[in-house]
Formats: sequence, structure tokens, C-alpha cells
Amino acid sequence: MYGDNAGNLRDALTGLLRQHRVQHRQGAPAGPSIHDSTPAEQAELGHQMTQFRDTVLTWCLQAVRATTPDEVTGRQTPEAIHRLQLHLSSAINDSRAGPLALDQLTKRQNVPTVEAWRQAARSAALGEHDFTTDINYEHLNRTQRRTVLKDAVGVTRAVVALDRHYKGLPGWERLRTPGHLTDAAHACTAAAGLAADYRVDLGGWKPPPAPVARSRTKAVDELSGVLQSTQDLLEQLRESPSAHTMRVVLDAQRIVSHEIASRARNGMPGIAEKWDTRRDTYTRLIRETRDLGGLLGAGQPVAAQASTLASRAKNVPTSHELSRHTAHRLDELFTLIDARLADTIERGVAQHLYVWRTALPRLDSHAEGAVQPVRTRYVPLSRRTGTNLVNTARRQLRLPASRASVPESAARSRRDLDQALNIRSSEPETPPPLSL
Repeated sequence: MYGDNAGNLRDALTGLLRQHRVQHRQGAPAGPSIHDSTPAEQAELGHQMTQFRDTVLTWCLQAVRATTPDEVTGRQTPEAIHRLQLHLSSAINDSRAGPLALDQLTKRQNVPTVEAWRQAARSAALGEHDFTTDINYEHLNRTQRRTVLKDAVGVTRAVVALDRHYKGLPGWERLRTPGHLTDAAHACTAAAGLAADYRVDLGGWKPPPAPVARSRTKAVDELSGVLQSTQDLLEQLRESPSAHTMRVVLDAQRIVSHEIASRARNGMPGIAEKWDTRRDTYTRLIRETRDLGGLLGAGQPVAAQASTLASRAKNVPTSHELSRHTAHRLDELFTLIDARLADTIERGVAQHLYVWRTALPRLDSHAEGAVQPVRTRYVPLSRRTGTNLVNTARRQLRLPASRASVPESAARSRRDLDQALNIRSSEPETPPPLSL
């Protein structure tokens, strides 16, 4: 999730800032340090730390872009955010450190300073997935976008503060215009204001469920097939389905909800009732998409996977009862599919991927056959023409926000980073000895 990745990134930088504050006062680090290495090893570690820093700055740039309107919205980027984007891009492009290798992010370092930078870069690399899901301008409200922007500003300020400390470190490549980055960051802080919405930490990329193991028992083996097909369909739905495929997927989810609920009714009536409600929701969505049309989007692979899922659900023996573990896994997958379909419907409406068939109050005189049907036309599906469809998807397929609570660490990690930055800004600029 965004909260985990961004929180780990802030914690790593906060630890580095506090570590250098202690070294500034005491002059000697605890444990192994870069000072204990040979000049060649120091240069190698400094170069590696520069690569870690560039990865963190790349995360900052992506976070700022996620809060920025694009050409689709038709809104202009605020000047302060535009300046920060330019200076972050320049800092990344001017660096000669080169890209990181995968093993550099996964291999633990012996020197605490380098290890802290590795943890920061690892969290930044994982956090890149968040901006490809729902941590972006389209899905976040105004306060949440400002929260992400302030997160990027705080990390940027921490990187600039640490850059001053590493002056003279072999292999470390200093930022060319740290003052411009600092000024742009402060301008964005003023533009973002004081309001914050930490519910943004609950969004972002989530790892897919673990692969399903096959079993020799026929009944359990059929359930494993349902689990696997549900997981495969979830992956297929990364692409927006066409209108026809959408109706196939909705009907398959109706069938699966009905069939699996009947197997859980005796042992787990509560979850069976929940899946009965889910069946009714998809029945309603099927009715509301009967006039949906459009050729854009994924087609045959998604429809085939949805049909396979429905067929496997019907083949589960009616006498078989679900175990609690299987029911929990299915419920988790159903929740993910519901959210992805809700996103697909809202995105299709916003980007006009679908059309809506409407009847005109006259007969089609050019139609073949003895009986002349009512004339129809197709109009782009919008929030006005597809109000019922969008409302059903938004209210019935999404979990209520009250079911998820923001962890206490959301405010703590941000507060700790701000305190570390404020303490460093009040200290003199004389750098400590090179004993990182």
C-alpha cells in the first residue's frame, strides 16, 4: 500500500537525519562506518548511495506528477508544483550515477548508513506501483492530493539536507542546484496548506493473493479451480473490457456468487448472505447494462476466463461445504474484483469508452422484415446518461470507507520526519567528520 511504502521511506530518511545529528554532536558513529573502508571501497559505497538517492528522487517526481492535472482534465498545473517537477527532473537527469541493479535493492549492506539508503530506495521502488493504481489525480480528492504532494516535499527536503552532509564523500555526486529544489519544495508546502487526509495511505498497489495449491480430493479440487479462475480473472481485468465482455463478466460473477453462496449456507450463513447480496448486485448491474455498447477494450480472453469461472463454480458438488480458509480467500478475491469492476465502469464513463442505446419515438422505416422496430441511436455513456450504472457500481461494489481505519503510524512517520528536518535546519552548517 501507499502508506507502507511511503512510511518506510520516511522512516529510513528520518533515521539517517537523526544519525547524522548524533554524529555532528559526538563525532563518531556506532558500528561499522564508511570511514573504516579503503578509499576504493568508500568511492564504491558513495556511488551506490548516489544511485539510491536518485531512486528516491524518482519517487518524489512520480508523487508530484500524481497530484498534477493532465491534458485529460483540462486544468493547468499550479506554478509551484510545475517548478518542483522541473527541478526534480533536472536533478535526476543531471546525475551520472546510472540505474540501480535489482540485487542492489535486495542485498543487505553491512554499513548502517548504506543499508538505510538501500531501505529508502527499496521502498521508493516498490512505491512506484502505487501511482499506477489509485494514487493519482483521477482517484484522489483535493485534500488527499495535497497530502501526497506534502509527502513528496518532505522526502525532497530530507534528500537535500542529507546531500549537504555528504560533501567530500568519495563517490558521492552532489546535487547541482540544491537551493532550487529547496525553494521549490517550500513553495509547494505553502501551496498545499495544512489540511491532510491520511486515508490516502490505505490506497495504492496491493500484492496479489498467493497462488492456489491443487488438491487430490475432487470437491476441494473443483474449489481450487474456482479460486484459480477467480485470481486469473482478476489479473485479466487490468485491461478495461469491451461492452459485450463486461456483460459476460457481470453474468459470471452473478453465477459464481449464487453457486458458492449455496455451498456456504449451512456452515457460514453470514458470509453466504453477503454473497447473496453480491448476486443481487450483479443481477441489477446486468439489467442496467442491457443497453450498453462499444467496441473499445479487451474482448475474448477476458470473456473466456469469466465463462470458465462460471462453469467451474457450477461443477462444485452441491453437497460440499466450504472451509473457513477457502471462504476467506474467495471473499478476498471477490472484494478485489468488485473494486476493479467499479474502477472500470467509472473510468469507462469518464473516458467515454462505452455508448448507450436509446430509443427514439418513431419506427425505423428502413429496417428489413414485416415488423418495423423502434428506431434507436447510440450516444456516449456519460455521468448523466449512466447515472444509475455508476451509482450502483460506486455504492454496491466498493467497500465503505469506514471498514478500513488509518494506522497510527501514518501521522507518526510524517511528524518524525518534520521534526528531524526542523532540528537539522536549526543547527550550524559545519559538517561533521567523514565517519558515516
